[in-house]
Formats: sequence, structure tokens, C-alpha cells
Amino acid sequence: MPPFIARIGWSSNGRWDGPSIGGGDGETPGSFRHDVGFGFEDWFLDFRHPLADGYVYSMLQPVYKSRKARCGQVLDLLVYTISPDGRRFYVGRLFAAQVITPAEALTAYNEFKERGWFAEREDQLRAVNVEVASFAQAGPDEHFSLRFRPEDWRPEPGGLREADSRDYICGHGHNRYVLADTQHLAANVVSQWTPAGTTTLKAVIASDAAPVPGHPVDLQHNRIQNQLFVHLSALYPGRVWMEKGYVDIWVDRPDEHALIEVKSSLDACSAVREALGQLLEYAWIQPGPGMATTYRLIVAAPAPRSERLDGYLATLHERYGLQLEYLQVVEGRPMAWVSTGAQ
Repeated sequence: MPPFIARIGWSSNGRWDGPSIGGGDGETPGSFRHDVGFGFEDWFLDFRHPLADGYVYSMLQPVYKSRKARCGQVLDLLVYTISPDGRRFYVGRLFAAQVITPAEALTAYNEFKERGWFAEREDQLRAVNVEVASFAQAGPDEHFSLRFRPEDWRPEPGGLREADSRDYICGHGHNRYVLADTQHLAANVVSQWTPAGTTTLKAVIASDAAPVPGHPVDLQHNRIQNQLFVHLSALYPGRVWMEKGYVDIWVDRPDEHALIEVKSSLDACSAVREALGQLLEYAWIQPGPGMATTYRLIVAAPAPRSERLDGYLATLHERYGLQLEYLQVVEGRPMAWVSTGAQ
């Protein structure tokens, strides 16, 4: 099934983990969000309250409008938003959003009510001067239309990214409440949701990282990522990015792209296990047309190499043809460029 384009209502703080001031700005007069000052999409990325099944239950209006036809389906969603002044912004990509049944929505509704999580949300509405009556009167289907695992959400690194005036979403209007099928669109339209990368170092102090509640930042991960970026930028000036195509470190080398996924695990095999699926997915997504298809896949972590790791990498190569590499990164210590994986 191809990805779908879905527009989400504007959030003035760009987080969608709760209502924001001016929640109805930019919406059509007479619409629910415009008239009451909030929308149930305001909690689209509220990761604080997953249910026992590990899923976050959430609302996205285009999915809500399609729920009868797509109930039970798992959708790949390309999410964007429009600011009150009409500018388009990329929000992120949700790779596996399941359209839930009315029974599943009722289960989530009852648990939220029992645990007092709706009361928390009502307090959030009061904090931005919004009346809670419309929230309190809403039924299960109005609160929840989909569920997903937090790890399947890929946000825009560093916040919202404004679309180029030549991008598809700037020249085509999509009904606010309808999923737009990308099946007949050019591949580069889908790739426009892939981050172009940044050269700005990550925050390494907790107060500067400003994590979304319930979604903390791994500061050791950021320190390792920064160290790799600085080191490799000196070797390949102008050809190193962070978060390009969702990859921690992306290096454009003369004959290949090196994709480096950083993990903070103290066990090298664990780091490889955690990173392997991500690296394969990132290489598959590809950040845009005309890019080379030769990728060097590298896992970087503080754990030292071991015989067990070398055996693991050798097996991946011999049995499955995967030439995965491993780099130990010790904070503050100089490093050599990456060696081959199976030695």
C-alpha cells in the first residue's frame, strides 16, 4: 500500500503533545477546531500514556474520516501542516499507523478515563483558556482513530521544516479531512518528507534538549553523534550531515554514502541488534532521486569490539550478504576512520 498524505491541524508550539494557544487559528470558520479552540489532534504525539499493548492511541482527522473504509488497515502516513499565514510545513512520517475499530477506541477511552488521563487533558485545555465542555462530551471515536508504536514515528529533526515553494504540498490543496493517495505521484513527492540533514550540533545538556514529556533525549547518544560529526567533517568538509534521511550521521564519500547509526549500548552486539533494522530501512527509503544506491552501513557505540561481535558480523555477511561495520566511539578520544566489519 502506498503512503498517504495527511494534513494535521496547526500547533503553535509544533509538538502536538497537548493543546496550544490559538488552537483554532487558521481553521475554517464553523469547523469544530475553529469554534471551540482545540482539536483532538492536539494530542497526536502525546507519548506519555501508552496502553498495556505498547501502543499510543491517538487522533488524526483524515484517518477518522476514513475509518469505516480502512478499519484494521496499517497505513504509512506523510504528515504536514499549514500555519495560520498559509505556509506549509513537514511534520514527519508515521510508518505504521493502524486504523482502530470502534471496540478498540472504546477500550482506550475507558482506560484513559479510569486512569485520570482525560482529567489531565482537561487541565491542559484550561491552561490555554479553552472551555472543556466539548472535550468532556466527546465519545471514544472522537478521541481516537488510530494507534501506533512511538518508534514508528519519524519526526522532522529539530522541529518543523518549511516546504519549498516548488514542493508538491505547496501547489496542491488537500482536503483537510481526507487522506491523499500517493500511488500515482512521482517518487520524489514521497521523498520530500525525508529530512535533508543538519550541521547543527545536538544539545548535550538536559535543560537545552527540551524533550517531549515521556520521550527523553539520550544525551550520551548526542555527545557521540556530535563527536563523530566533528571528526568526519574535518575529513570530508561539506559532505557530512546529521539526521539526513533520519540517519544519525550521513557521509557523502566519492563512491558511496556512509550511513552511521549511533547507539549508547555498552554491549557491541546489542548495539548492532538495535541499529540493524534502522540502517536497512534508511538505506531502503533513500532521501531523494538521483542519489547513489551504494551504502556503507555502520554501527557506532561506546562498547569495545569482541570475538562475539566479529562472529556475529561475519555471519551476517556470509549468510545474508550484509557487510555491516562497527565503530567504537569513546567520548573525548580520537578515532580512526571505520574499518571493515568482519575481521
